[in-house]
Amino acid sequence: MAEIQAEASQHKRQFILFCIVGASGVLVNMAIFAGVLWALPKDALGRPYTDWFAMLVAWVVSVATNFVLNDRLTFANHDSHHDGLQRLWRYYVGAASGFLLQWVVYNFVIAVLPETLAAWPTALPVPWTAARKLLGNLTGIGVGTIANYAVVRFWVFRKRSS
Repeated sequence: MAEIQAEASQHKRQFILFCIVGASGVLVNMAIFAGVLWALPKDALGRPYTDWFAMLVAWVVSVATNFVLNDRLTFANHDSHHDGLQRLWRYYVGAASGFLLQWVVYNFVIAVLPETLAAWPTALPVPWTAARKLLGNLTGIGVGTIANYAVVRFWVFRKRSS
């Protein structure tokens, strides 16, 4: 019984650390996403590829930072089944499923929140077009995180069999 409780406690600790690391990844992702959109020429912002490009750059950077933190903190006590480079590429493959979900949810949010709401008076500190994109990206990150945890826990940082 004590062994089961200890393992449950370890899973809880890992999930909490994973969420903390994920929160830092969200901050990194949103900062990079906003920064890339800000850095692009203003006449490029209406083109479809700009959102995708900003999401991709933000994703690549945030996945790298999340991998390092999860490898060093969240799953540091695992006697991992894979070496560091193998864990890294598996982490990116697993995170790609989360990114695809993020992209689908992003496009759904953009479709549900039409551009026509830009005429409504709001207290947002940014224009509606930008707020819509940031909200879509943040919602997509949330959905993608759920899939990513399952992949990371059971495939990337799988423990070595006893």
